[in-house]
Amino acid sequence: MATCELCGAVREGQDPTWSCEQDGARTRWLCPACTRSHVRDIEAKLAPEWW
Repeated sequence: MATCELCGAVREGQDPTWSCEQDGARTRWLCPACTRSHVRDIEAKLAPEWW
């Protein structure tokens, strides 16, 4: 079971619309609503090679 890092929403089953971020051994989950709200922050963390 995953919980959204920002709003606390609980992921039901294997809902594929959730986003996850690996930070070393830690996994951070974001619900679809928080992902949409913070998409620019997420894009800013991508490596320059990705672009």
